[in-house]
Amino acid sequence: MNVISRLVNFYSNGAEGEVYHDVVGQILCHLNELSGLTIYEMAELCYASTTTLSRLSKKLGFGSFSAFKNALNGSVRGYSTLNRSMPYVPNDDTAATIALYTETIQTQLTQCGEMLDPAHIDEIITAMDRFRSVVFLNNFQLRLDGLVQDLLMSGKRSYDISSIERSMEMAEKLDADSLAITVVPKLPESVELIDLLKKVLATGASTLVISAAIQSQYDKYATWLLCFNGTGTLVDRYTIDYIVNLLSMVYRNRYID
Repeated sequence: MNVISRLVNFYSNGAEGEVYHDVVGQILCHLNELSGLTIYEMAELCYASTTTLSRLSKKLGFGSFSAFKNALNGSVRGYSTLNRSMPYVPNDDTAATIALYTETIQTQLTQCGEMLDPAHIDEIITAMDRFRSVVFLNNFQLRLDGLVQDLLMSGKRSYDISSIERSMEMAEKLDADSLAITVVPKLPESVELIDLLKKVLATGASTLVISAAIQSQYDKYATWLLCFNGTGTLVDRYTIDYIVNLLSMVYRNRYID
């Protein structure tokens, strides 16, 4: 989840009049004005104290205001490549956009379905039922609640954590009776995500990596791997949802219904 997404989620789920909610509202209204500001100037712009900004940074999952500000600057500067639904969108041609978007989704889902090995899916589902805890780490704000609920209803401890910081904390609590499921986008390799997978394996836990990239650095940290050739854009979420929903259907059919 990029920092702009975190801010939007925090603001949308906060209470009107609550100090951090109002500060985030000011930040969202001035995204393009914050890059050169010091913590003191930003506090003045947001009608807040520097202490409030530091505490807000931690609430958003960052270790410091500096880390939050660097991430925010990076998201704003790099927005031309961030949050894109497709690699290419035809200029000023809505009909062509509709056709290309539909074709891109259909092609990716078809290719993914052809790549998936039923025996491998069955192996993953059988293994999943053996674990006491099944935890989704660093899920990039995907909707995984269906599978999480299935696991809970079958007596598992299951959590769904979107931020890398909270995922790191949760990883330390895993053990050999735990399975960590991690979603990997088709983006340049993240040192933080590799560190997360290493930390999970160091506890004796197992990993299922759902990857939008074929042959990535993350593969060697996967006990089980499900991958497809993604686009590196938001359209990959449809395929990740497809894989997660498939796991949910097979798991539910075997162990719940």
